Amino acid sequence: IRGTLSVVTDDVTTAGLSFRKRAFTDNRRSAFDYIDVVTVTLTRTSGGVTLECRAPASPDWKEEEYLSVEFELTLPRETVLKVDAPKVHTIVEGPMAGVSVTGAEEGAEIIDVTGFTTITAKQSAIKLERVAGKIQAQLNGGSLDIEDVTSTTEIARIESEGAEIRIASFKGELDLNAES
Repeated sequence: IRGTLSVVTDDVTTAGLSFRKRAFTDNRRSAFDYIDVVTVTLTRTSGGVTLECRAPASPDWKEEEYLSVEFELTLPRETVLKVDAPKVHTIVEGPMAGVSVTGAEEGAEIIDVTGFTTITAKQSAIKLERVAGKIQAQLNGGSLDIEDVTSTTEIARIESEGAEIRIASFKGELDLNAES
């Protein structure tokens, strides 16, 4: 499954989700079959809300065929979000209390977070804008753009192996470990 997760905050008390599923295949019948096997659930948990999207791996699928799901998730302001979706481009626009994105392979844009931001990425473009608090980023290739970022609680830590890093505006202390 590939796709986009767009997260916004609003003056709401519950999470809201809309999504669109698309199949990319050369066979119309397969497209309907593939779309039918994708399940999307949004459930309340003790720690908040869990969004899960699943599709069974099928030996019938050709290598160039894939499913795309475009999610639009609306959350209450100042919530904490954890994302583990390597094949999904993640766009988060707060205000959020904290954001954690693990294994971002398709890129991520994190905007307006005040508590903490943690991100691990592989060969993708990452953007942090209007982010403050505890900041940790670990990149393997790709790029990292930092704009209007403030490390307020402790030293911001960025580890990079082969990533291009651009810092437009940063306040606070930064521990940057970059290897090419």
